[in-house]
Amino acid sequence: MMRQSIRLSQNFLSNQPLVERLVALAGFGPEDTILDIGAGSGSITRALASHASHVIAYEADERLATELKGKFLMHPHVQVIMEDFLETDLPLGRYKVFANIPFNKTSEIVHKLLDGSHPPVDGYLIMQREAAQKFAGQLSHQSLFSVQHAPWFSFEVRHTFHARDFTPQPKVTVVLLHCLLRTKPLLLASEAQLYRDLVSYVFNHANPNILPCLKQLFPSSHFALAEHALGPKVTAKPSRLDPHDWLALLHAFASNSNESQKKMVAGAAAKQQHEASQIAKQHRTRPF
Repeated sequence: MMRQSIRLSQNFLSNQPLVERLVALAGFGPEDTILDIGAGSGSITRALASHASHVIAYEADERLATELKGKFLMHPHVQVIMEDFLETDLPLGRYKVFANIPFNKTSEIVHKLLDGSHPPVDGYLIMQREAAQKFAGQLSHQSLFSVQHAPWFSFEVRHTFHARDFTPQPKVTVVLLHCLLRTKPLLLASEAQLYRDLVSYVFNHANPNILPCLKQLFPSSHFALAEHALGPKVTAKPSRLDPHDWLALLHAFASNSNESQKKMVAGAAAKQQHEASQIAKQHRTRPF
């Protein structure tokens, strides 16, 4: 049996019929380039090789990567890269993703894929259920991440796995999250930065709800427009606003706030990302 690498947070998918079925349901075509991140034993790589013209399998573990190269030696359309995915450059062309990503690097991998200049047009990521709920948001509880990405991506949990589908069996619930790049974003490119800043600012300054924050961001003479945009949700927590509420709030803010109020939110998204990266860095380097 293959030795498991606990250090790399590997839970290999061992239910090959299930892997084949899920990859087939993803609807990949022969013209597709598909990334398999943390390819491990190669169960997903093998399924993808039957559907795509180019499969790129990333594996940081030298032993596993060597084994993968041997397994797919007779498959020239399968490229095995022995490197940490986070240290590589994303493809410049059109690509998709289907991967059982390392659980301890879930957030970093998702941010690299979705926040870069060349995101995948379609992605299926296997991860812990709690992480998927954060990225996708829930009907009555949106996260900062889900709101910030909703104008460009749609998210849906497509499958819940059994622990026995993996070796070793995980002690957490694992799901398949579908991330689909919208063919038409919900807002204009020129609105993107203000949207991200506004969302970040409100999420980080809502105390005890968004009402006090909104009163700072809207001139008193125009606050009724914020109330009109949100209705009764004007006193809600930011997590209770759905993406369409945020878009309505953005348009009201962009049209009716003054320059001083716009400066209040400017840079909020970058500040939040920097603080999050520092926390992640501390988490990675803390002693165990």
